Amino acid sequence: VFILVTRVQIPERLQSSLRKRAFFISLCVMNKLQVLISNQYYPFLNRAVEQYLTEHQEEGIVTMYLWKNQRTVVIGYNQNPYAECNVKLLLDEGGHLMRRGTGGGAVYHDLGNINFSFIADKSNYDVKKQLSVIQDALLAYGLHTEISGRNDLLCEGRKFSGNAFSKGKNNLHHGTILIKTDGTMMQRYLIVDKAKLLKNGVNSVASRVVNLSELVPELTSENIKQPLVASFEKTYGGKAECLDFDTFINRPEVQ
Repeated sequence: VFILVTRVQIPERLQSSLRKRAFFISLCVMNKLQVLISNQYYPFLNRAVEQYLTEHQEEGIVTMYLWKNQRTVVIGYNQNPYAECNVKLLLDEGGHLMRRGTGGGAVYHDLGNINFSFIADKSNYDVKKQLSVIQDALLAYGLHTEISGRNDLLCEGRKFSGNAFSKGKNNLHHGTILIKTDGTMMQRYLIVDKAKLLKNGVNSVASRVVNLSELVPELTSENIKQPLVASFEKTYGGKAECLDFDTFINRPEVQ
């Protein structure tokens, strides 16, 4: 039995159409999107859930995790807490001091700001794309933002979001969004670099940071959540599965 094999010449227009269709299909199946929103304000619990997601997430999943901490100073992996904040005052007043697993500087968290984490494997990890989720969400409130050279987010030239990163089985990108953070308490607990004070002055240092509610008074750390979810789905081109935060609390790895 002889089988005659012939090469079929596919027209260029059809080839282009097939390539586009294959690319579209690959986009649809490439990512599974997940959203997790914390309902707790205890920093060590929120951090434990973030670590659990980073260590246990399966390949091909991109997760956006939103969370808030009450009265917390978070320091970078290599920082000396006593050089970065007034530890005794913070703890005496019921605050929390926590070290994160990423680099960068010390930050103050309260319920006036919201924190975000993006967790993805190496093939789906894209810092600019992840930052664009934040930028697009803020457009819903008419806020036009830009990325600085240090991967900070700026609005009208002032910083409202600092970001930090770690790489492993899954890569982690997390950061803050200052919306209505108590600046008085921030200055009360954080120790500003004396070199910056001498070079720029206290007012100059403070002027480089902005609470977004100063620009849009109706914006809060609560009503930004839905625009963030919508922007995440739009940017990645799919419907996100909303995970139940309570299912994570009793897991041994989280406790």
